[in-house]
Amino acid sequence: MRKSLVSSVRVSLSLAAGVLAMSAGAFADSTTQPSPASEPAFTLPPIIVTAQKREEPLEDVPVSVTAIGRQTIEDAQIQNVNDAAPLVPNLTIQQFSAPRESFPFIRGIGSGQGSPAVTTYIDGVPQLSFSTSNIQLVDIDRMEFLRGPQGTLYGRNTLGGVINIYTQQPTDTTHGDATVTGGTYALQDYRFGVRGPLEPGKAYYAVAGGYQARDGYTLNRFDDQYLDSVNELFGRVELRFTPTPDWDLRLTLNGERDADGDFPLADLDSLRQTPRRVDHNYQGETHRDVGQFAFNAIYHGQDVDFTSVTAIQYFNSKELTDLDETQFNAATRSNLEQQRNLIEEARFMSPNDRPIVINNDLNLHWVAGALAFATGDEPRVGNHETALASPVAFTNFQDANLDNVGIGVYGQGTLSFLDKLDLTLGGRVDYEYEHANINNTFSPPIAPAFNGSDTKDFTEFSPRVAVDYHWTPQLMTYATVAKGYRAGGFNSTFAAPSQIPFDPERSWSYEVGAKSSLLDNRLTLNADLFYIDWKHLQLDTPIPGEPSAFYISNAGDARSEGLEVEGDYLLFSGLEVFGGLGFDHARFERAIQPSGASAEGNRLPYAPETTWNVGTQYTLPLPHDMRVYARADVYGVGPYSYDASNIAGQGAYVLTNFRVGYGGSWWRVEGWVNNAFNTHYIPLAFPFPGSASGYVGESGDPLTAGVTMGVNF
Repeated sequence: MRKSLVSSVRVSLSLAAGVLAMSAGAFADSTTQPSPASEPAFTLPPIIVTAQKREEPLEDVPVSVTAIGRQTIEDAQIQNVNDAAPLVPNLTIQQFSAPRESFPFIRGIGSGQGSPAVTTYIDGVPQLSFSTSNIQLVDIDRMEFLRGPQGTLYGRNTLGGVINIYTQQPTDTTHGDATVTGGTYALQDYRFGVRGPLEPGKAYYAVAGGYQARDGYTLNRFDDQYLDSVNELFGRVELRFTPTPDWDLRLTLNGERDADGDFPLADLDSLRQTPRRVDHNYQGETHRDVGQFAFNAIYHGQDVDFTSVTAIQYFNSKELTDLDETQFNAATRSNLEQQRNLIEEARFMSPNDRPIVINNDLNLHWVAGALAFATGDEPRVGNHETALASPVAFTNFQDANLDNVGIGVYGQGTLSFLDKLDLTLGGRVDYEYEHANINNTFSPPIAPAFNGSDTKDFTEFSPRVAVDYHWTPQLMTYATVAKGYRAGGFNSTFAAPSQIPFDPERSWSYEVGAKSSLLDNRLTLNADLFYIDWKHLQLDTPIPGEPSAFYISNAGDARSEGLEVEGDYLLFSGLEVFGGLGFDHARFERAIQPSGASAEGNRLPYAPETTWNVGTQYTLPLPHDMRVYARADVYGVGPYSYDASNIAGQGAYVLTNFRVGYGGSWWRVEGWVNNAFNTHYIPLAFPFPGSASGYVGESGDPLTAGVTMGVNF
């Protein structure tokens, strides 16, 4: 394994270097290269982020942020959050074949079922459930990945970080784009977007959507069929109104319908011997409907800016699967769930260009607001076991009604001294009330039924302190201390009555960092060191003897410490080299496993000690407004464990993607290959009683290749 890894790294880096060398050679051979005296200046484009709820240059924000702009989204063919994850240090996303089951982990902090520990925001609207956070993206302007607790401004369930996604806004200029992609495994992908004015200066529209389908990657040997196919339809509509120069009103509707295949789960050792091969006697399906209606109102006042965000979200899911994951007719599962969310946020803040001037040397930027929400969740699970798995065939029904309401009130201020030293103080109070009805019955009644209800409420204060100093316009250093918080709740999957409720999880995070822009803005280099101490860690815990059944428990205490480095270097006009490195030493300090054994000193699940990426892109201008371009990305993930026991895990692996294109000002044709060396890895697995290895998992995506044609108008 180690020799294979080293070989893969060497081959990947050699090919990336080859692209770089060929690009440099092509540039050197150009007969139209201007002399140094006449060569125009070239710099990296400025990056604006809204990590602190206001637009600021990335290099001025005392937060660890990876920002991915529109050009990179197009160049790297980023279509969802999972595609962008390898570009972010210390971020891993454990995604099952069904996109609803997608769990981000930042610096070792993440979650499975229950509330997320890393919350995704789409145009300012929080996705309260992981079931709505991973959708196909269209019309995307930029993505921001905030690492570390963001509870002061973003509230509960952000102790790992925040993922911000922003769409392109329509203006007085009509423009659009469309792409068609075909590839291996019968891949079809069609996307379009059109934006423009309905009434110049007053009203605008944006319409975008797409369809993606492909055959499965995994062969079910039982019936000689591929079972993890994809069939997804998605879209977005926005109406924007600017009745006066001060008001900006936006109505947005987006949705997605997934009709995908079954989970390609199999015994862990079997997958390692024969990748992407399973034996299921029953082939199920995974369906999901997601929808969101949002109304954003923005007012730019003389002394105060105001923003209101109102949203209604829903999702329905239906999953039918072979529960025993074998060729025997032993067990099947039906998993139905529907959730409705109502969200309202009101925010006031000082305008960017008009802080409160205290004196000639001191001014104040401030933001304050409140966010309220109400959630209704109805999971329905039916586990059917035949006489092969049990002395008596039966079905276990686990139903729940979970209602949750909450409000968070927050404020943050930044004092700036002489435009050099900034002191930021912030705090947030969150309150929420939860009510649960839990039912667990058997048909026939082979065991006593359980029917119960309970209520809990939580109140939490989340402070943040940050100090940053601008040594020069090109160099800033900072230090932050922040508290993270994830609410408690109730398990809808039945374990035992005493295990239905679980308590909140809390963390304290300490971070120092530096951000710099060097070589006349041709090089950006950002780095940070962090230490996280958190208590009452919420962890997915397997229910003994039950296949694919988990409940959330407060597993104990943990710590995480590490560093992150990111760089982007424009060597010369057209040639860019970029990369990032994350190191994370995340360990349990105190934890007891369901077996009674201690997990002290064990790795946290899905927390690799290293993540890294390196890439290059070169664009060569040609006559008649044409261009040719090439891109290479290499991603590396260090070893990690699948669960708290550390019995099983994934070894280090490397993935390499290539992309080449040719086009003009309004069209392009691209060829691409992902996982170019067909690296086999098993990104996720979990304990499974009855399997030969004690675990089942899913294989990672194989080598895929295709062609994309795009137009802009």
